[in-house]
Amino acid sequence: MSRRDVWLILAALVSASVYLIFSSARGVIGFPLDDAWIHQVYARNLATRGEFAFFPSQPSAGSTSPLWTMLLAVGYVLRLDFRVWAFLLGVILLIASAFLISRLTFHISRFTFQVSGFKFQVSDLRPPSSVLRPPSSVIAS
Repeated sequence: MSRRDVWLILAALVSASVYLIFSSARGVIGFPLDDAWIHQVYARNLATRGEFAFFPSQPSAGSTSPLWTMLLAVGYVLRLDFRVWAFLLGVILLIASAFLISRLTFHISRFTFQVSGFKFQVSDLRPPSSVLRPPSSVIAS
């Protein structure tokens, strides 16, 4: 595991922890939007009744993210606290997203373009390091 990977994991854990600390300071650790609660109801009904429904015995398509609902339903099947499972799953997916985006940007920065017979890499588009460094007069003062 590289240092970058460790930093990505730490950033995800810190951001989730900050949210949980602030929400618990307000009295209740919960979900900030009603959509999260709607997904939980669909997940509970899917896991306990085998129905993709908000109201039992009334199948509906009110879940805007069926895959997320199915992932949440796993927590109900495993009899985990729904909040713990949702936050754990969220942090895991946040870390996975960070890894994927990190690797994607790394590969894009190595991508070579050929335009009108000229070849250049995306990394060649960065300004030279002398432009990014402050003048020596600023450093000396």
